[in-house]
Amino acid sequence: MKHLIMITLLALSGTLQAGELSLQLSGKSHHIKPSEEYNEENYGAGITYQVKNQYLAAGWYKNSLNRTTKYLMVGWRKDLIDGDGVFAPGIMIGGLTGYTDETATVVIPTLTFGYQPVKINLLILPAINGFEGVVFAQLEVTLGGKP
Repeated sequence: MKHLIMITLLALSGTLQAGELSLQLSGKSHHIKPSEEYNEENYGAGITYQVKNQYLAAGWYKNSLNRTTKYLMVGWRKDLIDGDGVFAPGIMIGGLTGYTDETATVVIPTLTFGYQPVKINLLILPAINGFEGVVFAQLEVTLGGKP
């Protein structure tokens, strides 16, 4: 995890300027064709700091296995709508805990939509490498600043 933090800080070092700070509230997931019963109420909280199209996100939530997951992600999203509307496909990469004994490195496609200051983040994990597909939803509320 230390290496992941160092890489994230290095990646953002050129963009650490006045940005947008948001609160993330994690909520629900939907497992696609689950082979067992999972926790679909994944409550938790985190923060996002966005400058232009890049962002850093950190927080925690109760995962599908009823364990606490902590995450640190760096991401990119491109808003395709001008004004207060938000429709932004993106991708994030980072680490999360709570699924195995080790920190897992993940790459997650995202879709953010809504109207400022309130957005919905959908994180879409496809079924690959023996893992079941899942869609995870977060509420993101802008606290201040401009991306």
